[in-house]
Parts: sequence; C-alpha cells; structure tokens
Amino acid sequence: MQDVIKISQYSSLNFSKWKHYFEKDEKYIQVFTFDDIIRTQLSINQDYDISVVLIDLNTNQKKDVDLVFLESDADYDTFYFQYQRMDYGLYKIEIAERGYNDILAECCFEIIDSHRERDTVKLRYTNLENLSGTAFINNNGGNNIFDFRVEGGFLFQNIQFNVESNNFRNQLYNNIQLSAYPYEVKKLTIGTCRGVPVWVARKINLIFSLSEVMINGDTYVRSEGSQPEVIQLDALYPLYVINIDVEPDNFDIEKGSITSLLLTEKREYLMTEDRYRLKIE
Repeated sequence: MQDVIKISQYSSLNFSKWKHYFEKDEKYIQVFTFDDIIRTQLSINQDYDISVVLIDLNTNQKKDVDLVFLESDADYDTFYFQYQRMDYGLYKIEIAERGYNDILAECCFEIIDSHRERDTVKLRYTNLENLSGTAFINNNGGNNIFDFRVEGGFLFQNIQFNVESNNFRNQLYNNIQLSAYPYEVKKLTIGTCRGVPVWVARKINLIFSLSEVMINGDTYVRSEGSQPEVIQLDALYPLYVINIDVEPDNFDIEKGSITSLLLTEKREYLMTEDRYRLKIE
C-alpha cells in the first residue's frame, strides 16, 4: 500500500514519531527565530485530498498553508511550504485528509526571541544537486535554502588542534619540515541537560552529508568518518545529548563579533561582545 504523504527528511520541521508509549512523557518543541527559513517539502498521493493547516496556538486561529507546486510523477504531487519572519509564539502544523478527523502528521514549533537564541545553533544547508527526491535546486538554477535550529553549541575544551605534515631528517639527523597543514576539529554538542529527541541525530547525519552546511554563518564539513554519537541521559528517558565532529573552513581567520559594543573609558576602543578591541580612528 502506498503512503498517503511523504515528507522530506531534509525539511526544517520534523513530523516523525520519536518516542515509545512506555517511555517517560516528555515534550519537545522545535525552535526558530524571526529570520530563520522554515522550509518543508512533502509529496501527496494523487488519490487523496489532503489539507495542510497552520494553527497559531497563541490565538487558536487556523489557516490553510500555501503549498507551492514543485513536480509530479505517476503517483505523487510534490509541494513545499516556507515560513519566515513569523510573530513570536507557538505554532502547529496539521496534515490531514479532508473530511476525516485523523491527523496524518503534525508538528509544533516556536518562534523565540534573541535571549533564548543564545543557547541554540542554526544550521543552514543546501546541496549542489537534488537528492533523495528533495529539491535543492530551483527552476532558476539557484539553491533552495533550509534552516534547522536546535539547542547546542561548541565547547572550547572540545577543540582538537591537528596538523598534516611532511618531515625528513637530513644527514645530521635534524628534523626538517617540508610542509604543514594545520586544521581544527570541533565537537558540535547538541542538547542541553534536558536533551533532544533521537530524530535530531538522523537529521544532523543527513545535513552533514550535503555539499554546503553553515553553522551560525560559518562553513563546516563533517570530520572524516565522523558520525553522530547519541548519549543516553537516563533509562526510558526519550531525550539525548548528541555529538558530532566537524571541521570549520577558514578557521585561521579571526572574526570579531560586533553585536554588542562597549566604549572604553578613554573612548579609544570599542569592546565587542567576544572581548575583541576595535580601535577608533
């Protein structure tokens, strides 16, 4: 029997089941910020009349989601929907067959403010070609962009400072370095002490299989052979901490954030949020 709907696992939103009935009753709500691109792709069986509804849980208002047509095959029509610059608050997406009460798929998400954003990382990703039925290339030849935001970040003590070098010893047994290519490996830790669902590990593994991935605006690639490590927090507890080793591009270029500036007493420097000093000319 064919599925009624198929939702791309590369979508920003997750609709899959993630816990068993016998596990502890925990809730998890995805978070995004005002500027995040929340993009979801789904394929609908042509034999069914499907509705996709957005519910504003702050006001309980409902409205149909605008589905944008992508393509058709013999059995399915494929669409996407995208949201950005939504008001702060809680939202729910429900997918159902018209005329029936059964919900085929649903998910909740929240638009958060800048204070809560500090405890999250944003993964922005695309690919050089369409993959697994997901449209990463649009009709104009450009890239479709997906954002995924999750609680987590990088810890300084987990940075590995590595080098690929070639050396030889001359007749005096002095060690001569012919070449050296330093690189860093960072451990992306996902989940606070509360944890995240296991589906996050699947999505992270899929995202880092793509050709272009950015974390908080910087380009990263999966470290060779790295795969998500899922750490259980407690027995029958359905949330986990997830680690994966990644490597930054252009790690040797210092970047000073100027999201928050303080003027020094002598009014000669601006002190950035990450403690860099910018001289005032």
